[in-house]
Amino acid sequence: MWQLRTGCQWRNLPFESLPWQSICYYFHRWKLDGTIEKLNAALNQDDRIRAGREAFPSLLCIDSQSVKLAPMGSQARGLDVHKAVNGRKRQWVVDAQGRLWVVGVHGAN
Repeated sequence: MWQLRTGCQWRNLPFESLPWQSICYYFHRWKLDGTIEKLNAALNQDDRIRAGREAFPSLLCIDSQSVKLAPMGSQARGLDVHKAVNGRKRQWVVDAQGRLWVVGVHGAN
């Protein structure tokens, strides 16, 4: 419920024993060196094996969503002319059971 209420802001993480600055530091460090992607892939493979499937999927589904941004925002924004949305586009790849394998966020153009 805290994630739905706060939108997962660093200062509102439910870890009283760790300062939010430490969590933010490690998240950005792991994001840059690829640790988060490796961890996600390993957990997906383990979950697939426990479900009685092959470690790697043979079928993946790709989808995207354009998200409107407020007038003040970051550099990663653009105009999706087909949907008339000025903002960002989220694209993700999932397997048949809905496990997230890859995600990308960029300008909507």
